[in-house]
Amino acid sequence: MSRNYGCYHDVPRWARLRSVLATAVSVTALSAPAVAADLPQVKLPERTRCPQCVTPGRFTAFLESRNCRLEEKFATIAADYARVGEELQIRWDVAFFQMLLETGNLTFTGDVSPNQNNFAGLGATGKREPGKAFPDVATGVKAHLQHLLMYAGEKVTESGGGTHPQGSGMGRADVVAEIYFRPDDL
Repeated sequence: MSRNYGCYHDVPRWARLRSVLATAVSVTALSAPAVAADLPQVKLPERTRCPQCVTPGRFTAFLESRNCRLEEKFATIAADYARVGEELQIRWDVAFFQMLLETGNLTFTGDVSPNQNNFAGLGATGKREPGKAFPDVATGVKAHLQHLLMYAGEKVTESGGGTHPQGSGMGRADVVAEIYFRPDDL
């Protein structure tokens, strides 16, 4: 018998984990090796934008459907991703969904807390290490997008205002899987 939950946040943790595990197993079992050309580019070529259907309003509505207890300070986070993403010419839509996964739809059930404005788990190692903190939502969004730029092989020179502190290229990952599953991490 299935129970109808009012909000994603109200779904018991075991049910969410079961759903994530089932999805991960399905994707792993059905996917062929990824080729870099088949994956979306993180860095946008000049005069290319995110698809027209991608709007901060739609992303905010999606987020609110997943987290009915969204803190007021996150009301404009999708607009922040769009604004900074356009400035940096980066796929802010992809980064937004990465943020949703990293933060549990801004419920922050891991080591990072909402007051850190750390939307990518920067510096958080999973061993009760909370990671970096940023002074406000917009700065945390900028740090996240700068971090993605470094993965794309770009040199990030601006690090003022608490944005990403490394400020230099980290090496280029040819496929997204390399970002998360490097052989030296196993």
